[in-house]
Amino acid sequence: MLGWNLGSATDAAALSREDGSTLRESGGHVLFLSPGVQVAALRWIVEASVQIPVAQDLNGPQTETDFVGVLSVRIPFEIPWK
Repeated sequence: MLGWNLGSATDAAALSREDGSTLRESGGHVLFLSPGVQVAALRWIVEASVQIPVAQDLNGPQTETDFVGVLSVRIPFEIPWK
């Protein structure tokens, strides 16, 4: 079975520290939109998506994120409860 999905994700990074000092030009927030595809079989699921930044609030001059690729494999199972 083939399916499409659309999601969102966030990334928040705190200010970094070096030699006991806080680096003011570090950290920030990024909001991603994540379109993807899912392939499901009887015993496994494979998903692939690309996270595209729609908002970036970085502290100071930093390299912005262009995109993030995500690939995952899931194997569903059940734990019997008595």
